[in-house]
Amino acid sequence: MGGGGGMPAMKATIRWESALPMYDAMRKQRTPESAHVYVISVTGLRLGGPPRGGPGEDKGPGKGGNPQDRRRAMLAMMKQSAALERKGKDPIHAELAEWMETAQGPVLMFGFPRASQPIDLADKEVTFHCKAGPMDLKAKFALKDMVYRGKLEL
Repeated sequence: MGGGGGMPAMKATIRWESALPMYDAMRKQRTPESAHVYVISVTGLRLGGPPRGGPGEDKGPGKGGNPQDRRRAMLAMMKQSAALERKGKDPIHAELAEWMETAQGPVLMFGFPRASQPIDLADKEVTFHCKAGPMDLKAKFALKDMVYRGKLEL
């Protein structure tokens, strides 16, 4: 029998944007606002394609409608599910989510509060997890690999 449908495979890149080495590489300084959040970016997603469905089909969030409405609905779902997870501790939920268009394509940026549950080297590993419909994104960050100039710099 023929190969089934389903979603085509996507390869997303997930980066810890607020890490000090990222700022140093871009020759930028942390802003006072960015000092209060961990920032994670997601690139490589294909979102907001041509409208789906025809007359009489469900036009709920992420279905039919115009691409901007679908992107807003997708971003809201992703923000609601986005979390930084550490073993044995409560997850840190995203407080910010924004969509940016760049020359390389769309970029999703998520902000997580630093002060409420600080991440420290003893956590050993942090997993970024975000879900929207059938899309499930996960990336693990080994904190020992994120030590810069002798200090954990997230």
